[in-house]
Amino acid sequence: MIKQKTLLLLLLCQTFFYSYSLNDKNKVYRISSDFIHVTFDETDGKLALATLDENVFFETKFKSFVKDKTKTIKSHEISNLGFSNSIEIHLLNGEIKLVSLIDGVPFAFLETIVVNSSKRPLKVDKIDICDAKILPMVEDSKLRVLGTGGLTLVNEQPNSGKKLHKKPYKINEASRVSPAGSYMFLSIANPETRSGFVGGWISSNKGSGIIHYFSNKGTTNIRASIDYGRLNILEHSNFDTEVLALGYFKDCRLGLESYADIVANYYEIELNPQLDGYCTWYSRPNGRASDENKIIELSEDAKKKLKPYGFDFIQIDDKWQRGLYKNGPRRVFVNHREDGPYPNGMKPVAEKIKNMGLTPGIWWMPFAGTFDDDFFSDKQYLFSKNQDGTPYVAKWGGAAFDLTNPKTLKYVGDISHRLANDWGYKYFKIDGLWMGTSTKNQYGNNEYIGNDHLGEQIVENPNITPIESYRLGLKTIRDTVGKDVFILGCNTSQNMRVFGASFGLMDAMRIGPDNKPEWKYLKMGPWHGTNRYFLHGKVWYNDPDPLYVRNEMPIEHSKVICSWVSISGQLNVFSEWLPDLNPERLHLLQRTLPSHGLTARPVDLFEEFFPKIWELDNPVLDQKIVAVFNWEDDTELGFNKDLEKLGLDSDENYDVYEYWTGSYKEVKENLKLKIPKASCRVFSIRKKKSHPQVISTSRHITQGIVDVVEEIWDEKTKTFLLKTKNIEDDNYEIRIVVPSAMEVDKVIFNKSEIPFELKGSLLIANVTTKITKNFEWEISFK
Repeated sequence: MIKQKTLLLLLLCQTFFYSYSLNDKNKVYRISSDFIHVTFDETDGKLALATLDENVFFETKFKSFVKDKTKTIKSHEISNLGFSNSIEIHLLNGEIKLVSLIDGVPFAFLETIVVNSSKRPLKVDKIDICDAKILPMVEDSKLRVLGTGGLTLVNEQPNSGKKLHKKPYKINEASRVSPAGSYMFLSIANPETRSGFVGGWISSNKGSGIIHYFSNKGTTNIRASIDYGRLNILEHSNFDTEVLALGYFKDCRLGLESYADIVANYYEIELNPQLDGYCTWYSRPNGRASDENKIIELSEDAKKKLKPYGFDFIQIDDKWQRGLYKNGPRRVFVNHREDGPYPNGMKPVAEKIKNMGLTPGIWWMPFAGTFDDDFFSDKQYLFSKNQDGTPYVAKWGGAAFDLTNPKTLKYVGDISHRLANDWGYKYFKIDGLWMGTSTKNQYGNNEYIGNDHLGEQIVENPNITPIESYRLGLKTIRDTVGKDVFILGCNTSQNMRVFGASFGLMDAMRIGPDNKPEWKYLKMGPWHGTNRYFLHGKVWYNDPDPLYVRNEMPIEHSKVICSWVSISGQLNVFSEWLPDLNPERLHLLQRTLPSHGLTARPVDLFEEFFPKIWELDNPVLDQKIVAVFNWEDDTELGFNKDLEKLGLDSDENYDVYEYWTGSYKEVKENLKLKIPKASCRVFSIRKKKSHPQVISTSRHITQGIVDVVEEIWDEKTKTFLLKTKNIEDDNYEIRIVVPSAMEVDKVIFNKSEIPFELKGSLLIANVTTKITKNFEWEISFK
């Protein structure tokens, strides 16, 4: 059953009922749950999904169905989600449609069974599942669509590359499809209320699920389909397609989070703990793979300066490995280059990093080789082939492996074993993932693109689909190295086929292309991470690529990327030469560690192509963190937002502290300010109280979330008790709002009285400890 917190929020205050019925006279079949009514009318073939107050939000017609074969089914099981009540609809083309509702789940599920009753195998490259009207009770022109291509209007091509970059990644316009489409998920919402439709493929076991969207005569429509490329359905057999979830939500953000919960349950996802660390690739100096001396120098520095704050791993990137340098990286990962940066091998380096209490990590490409490299001369069986028998080659990726071949899977498993078990690397960054599907490189892409050669190759076992074989490759890696290796995939932007096909098989995923410290590239990670925020911590950890704090960057740019990573909570990796960072930049990096592990949400997800506002709630304190970002590098941002839109009560008064400017004020009804170009502001907001309360700390950009363990006000003794986690040798400043009618007597920290400062309503105290642990405070008032 579904257990995640998002679904519990949705169930709150709902009355449960779960039923089905049949109107024999009109042949109208109906099933209901505590979220949705489903009806199928045999008189006209109309299938409708409605909210509990009977507002239809999804409507489709099956024109060619077999009358009198429709039936309701009890206890139909959907893998790892539970048993459902279902309506079974038989179509004349041999397909069976199952529409199901599960106890406590806010979606209806649509499954298709393809029946091959012939004496010959049925070859399929694509299956159309349904065309439907989406009726979210608002004018079509006001709706916004959120898919993998970002936020658009219903009739608008996403073209996210053009919107994000002055010199966008080039996509062949002829390959674009109409209507526009999104991989795996789609939400159609009213931006003013966030209410609307959420749909998504919860599985991607053999096919690549797509949802197209378009407007037809003022009505919003979707078209759900699955690309298989190469699917052989054996004679006299049935084939179950992927499962589509459909729902209506008062807040589509919660709907998207529920979708991620469903995926996590379906695949029984149990992620390894989130890690924060270092990647060598972008470092200047000593970037790419670094070398065996510099990597140890950096690791020693990280152990001293960052490990106490929550730093975990050191990952070595491309250029350590052997092979012919052609069309992208070298691709022989069985050993190191003797003339390269690690002449003494990779195992000794991993051991040294591990002995410092850090996790050693390594980059590699598991699903491709270089067919004309001498190393592969006797291994041509590894490659999928074009129709003329030559290896299938993609730009930068090399020659694609045939993962339907057990010999290829063994080769992948053997390398995995060597890297993890023989050499000791427990963090994998696996690149070129799309090569496991033998498709084109479509780097920089987000929205659905047309022909990419899916399923066109000759392979050892044509009865295994490209997506299925890709998943076999990932499973081989995981089964070989075990659960304790943290696996990061890289990356979805090479070809979005791997987006859904990777669900359930890795801990983290690079959700966008490579970034750089320059502003226009620095923004790419936040844009991709925002539009896919709901997957983070549920399906995988979103990796937006490294943050940067290098000395020559504008400090405001560094504050922006550090703030975004800290507030969103997504994977925190940096790629700087740590020994050369000046104290200000090191201090900034330390303020981002560790990741908070909570659910943060973009406020204006359905209002802005590049959302500017994030919210994060502190479960220990009654505190909300609101971050506002100005993504424009040439324009000041005028910001004025009703508190209600930020999840606060407009009738209440609030204490507000801004982290970067150190400013405090009281706010009611709305939050209004101006933010300079390419900058941000991070606010700690708490409802005003008649007693003291912590409003901010210096420890972390989240201002108390990772360090304030306990806060107690004792009215009887007029004593304010706190417990904070302090880091050795780190100057820690705490900021406490004191009501005007109260007078501070003394501040005791770790059983010793310490000095403090009063600035208006703020009590400010600073401490530095010699060890890392939880410390107690006692602040008394007269």
